[in-house]
Amino acid sequence: MPNRKVLAVDLAHQTCDCGRFQVERLPCLYVIACYANQRLDWQLYVNNVYKMIDVYNVYIFESESLGDPEI
Repeated sequence: MPNRKVLAVDLAHQTCDCGRFQVERLPCLYVIACYANQRLDWQLYVNNVYKMIDVYNVYIFESESLGDPEI
């Protein structure tokens, strides 16, 4: 790394010494570098709350009409 900082990444436990991976549940730069190096599927390490199908499911619900506003 440009700043010569050494950080440990543990993909099995989803941790990185920088702390972002644990807090945000999104891959940080160091985790992305590990994916690229190991040719892993990055989607396996993204929390479900950030995946489009889960975002979509939040807004899928039936609502009742409020009726005619003129009445």
